[in-house]
Amino acid sequence: MDFSKAPSTITVTAASALQGGQIEVHLDSIKGEKIATVDIAPTGGWEEWEDFSAPVSKIQGTRDVFFLFKGLKGCKLFNLDKWFVKE
Repeated sequence: MDFSKAPSTITVTAASALQGGQIEVHLDSIKGEKIATVDIAPTGGWEEWEDFSAPVSKIQGTRDVFFLFKGLKGCKLFNLDKWFVKE
C-alpha cells in the first residue's frame, strides 16, 4: 500500500453475529510492526455491517500490510467486507 500521506485512522467494515474479535494490522510481515488494533464488536448478524475504527501509528512510504484476526478459539469471529485508511 502506498502511504504517501500518513494515515491517522484505519476503518474496517465488518459483521458478527457472535463474539466479534480483533484485527491487528502489521507492516511488511505478520510479525512486523503493529500499527493498529481494531476491535470488532457483535453487530447482531453475519450481514449486519458496521464500521469500526482505530488510530494508526505514524507510517509513510510503500509498505506491505498484513491482518491478524484474533478472538475466542473455535468461534467464528466476523465477516470482513472492506478496509480503508484516512489522513
